[in-house]
Amino acid sequence: MSRKRHYFFLLLIIGLVNGLVTIYLAYHFVQGIRETKNASFQFARNNADQISEKVNHELRRMKKLADQFSKDLTHGFIESYQVRDRIQNDIKDFPEIFGFGLAFARGVYQPDKLYAPFYKKDKKGKFEFIQVEEAYDYTDDALDAATWYRNALSAPNGVLWTGPSFGKATQAWLIDYMALFYEDDRREVINGVVYITHTLETLTDLVQSIDVGEEGFSYIVSETGEYIAHPNAAMVQKSIFETADELGSSQLREIGERALRGETFHVKSTDPSTKRPTWTFHRPLDSGWSLGVVFDRTIGQKRPHAFVRPLIGIVLSAIPLLTVLAVALLFRWNRSLEFGLWGTSITVSFLFALSIIFLWHISIRYPQRDPSQNVLVSQAHVEASLARVGADFKRKNLSPPVRIPTGVVLETIDFSTTSKSMTSGYIWQKYPLHLPDDIERGILLTDVVDEHEIEELYRVREKEHELIVWFFRTPLRQRPTVETFPLDEGTIRLQIWPRTLSSQIVLVPDLDGYEFMFPSQQPGLVDTLVLRSWRVQRTFFSYRYDHYHANFGSRNLIREREIPDLYFNVIVQRSVLSPIIAYAVPMVVVAALLFATLIIRAENSFNILGHTASLFFVLAISQVALRGYLAVPQVVYLVF
Repeated sequence: MSRKRHYFFLLLIIGLVNGLVTIYLAYHFVQGIRETKNASFQFARNNADQISEKVNHELRRMKKLADQFSKDLTHGFIESYQVRDRIQNDIKDFPEIFGFGLAFARGVYQPDKLYAPFYKKDKKGKFEFIQVEEAYDYTDDALDAATWYRNALSAPNGVLWTGPSFGKATQAWLIDYMALFYEDDRREVINGVVYITHTLETLTDLVQSIDVGEEGFSYIVSETGEYIAHPNAAMVQKSIFETADELGSSQLREIGERALRGETFHVKSTDPSTKRPTWTFHRPLDSGWSLGVVFDRTIGQKRPHAFVRPLIGIVLSAIPLLTVLAVALLFRWNRSLEFGLWGTSITVSFLFALSIIFLWHISIRYPQRDPSQNVLVSQAHVEASLARVGADFKRKNLSPPVRIPTGVVLETIDFSTTSKSMTSGYIWQKYPLHLPDDIERGILLTDVVDEHEIEELYRVREKEHELIVWFFRTPLRQRPTVETFPLDEGTIRLQIWPRTLSSQIVLVPDLDGYEFMFPSQQPGLVDTLVLRSWRVQRTFFSYRYDHYHANFGSRNLIREREIPDLYFNVIVQRSVLSPIIAYAVPMVVVAALLFATLIIRAENSFNILGHTASLFFVLAISQVALRGYLAVPQVVYLVF
């Protein structure tokens, strides 16, 4: 066997081995992706079923309580004078409802008089008593406020779910379950209505109490297609069909039509609001409504390393395979050694260049995330994060801390260096009216590295809280992550403390202050914000338990308790084009010039040395500028 044939078979064996390894890695990668998608789908479907069951359970409890109360009144087990005591006793077991009451028909309780006792929650969450008949005549057919009573009297089978409607006596948007009670078992003469009430807010909190991921949300549509509960308060009472027309989404209209038919289904779609790939699950509810749960289909890609590393392995395995195939074909096509070596060099360079571009692409598309970072996008996330706080205070026999809703909107962000950014914007907080006066209203920004400005713009007293808004402009210290430059990400963290470092206060995100809390929708940023050489990827609130190993001179301060610090995070990704033009292009040009210099025949070698030295200084100055810009100890250059 000739030497050339020996080399050919050797390359063939190497190629076959690399091919088998590449096929094996690709097969496992595809299987892993399929398993991840299936697991994500099962997670989404199970959570949709869990939310549906939770909402149905709550609605059934409401229905059972009202039905039993109406039956006892019809059968004479409850006398009229016992009504208030019975209501007070029943609501002790149902602290989650907003209100419970009944309305007697005229003349049933007393001749020619109305009587409608009603217990509803006050601002502190305690039930207070209201006489509805003192607010208005609920039997007056001409009053819009009395529509609920008229609808209840004409309800089929004597029961009715209604809402949302505005309660004049409660001054809130309500959802009611109503059951008629009668003079006797013959059910011929109606004596009145028993009703249990949920507010839109409490129903929305119930729907949002189960985690559906960072980009997911839940909603409820009524039998007429109106949104009853939705994370975006502006959508409540709006028709799903009206929304579909505004967004031009035929698929959303189809979802609405199937939901009104009471179907159980799921569809793979693109959310018309967020433009992200989603699964939408719908489940009918016992009340005749339909529950929708939207999950982000990329939920299985929240751990990029599990997806990127196998892909890198496939690329690294494919490079030798393609190289071997290319070399074999080149030598078969032209047996010239010089041609084969040049072809091999060009082919290998081309494959490595493609591999670099591909690896850069997946690094940009699937950036690494901090697995320990909790993202607060719903009430379920907040409650899960603060469960540790509640357990700590309960263990020490302390009252739970007061929650202060806090919101942030950033107007400008300017990176002066990789470790410092100048940021300006607004912060607002909502202080409960019952908060003691000795707790100072105000904020502290702790990551400030220089002089900063915080100015109170205004404060307004509303029904349940005092709203205070500040403007701030401050330089913030950031932790640079330039190990993957120019594919690196930056994180702008705004750490917010209460001005009074008291164990009585914990800051929580003001979830109601934003249209959406999805990180990809960048809540908390103005639309006109522009970053030089950076792109905003995500924004979100988070908690972090920082351990200061000090009590700040008092055992009653917040830092000794298990209370986390509130952060507002802006994740930005460097624009690759700018560093390529600034640093990579000069290197390519210098490399080309050096290569050209090597193949030029020169009579005086010192001329070549002079050209080489001048080109070296060009690169040295460029790299010194880069080192000064990055300004981190992880990057070190030795310049001689």
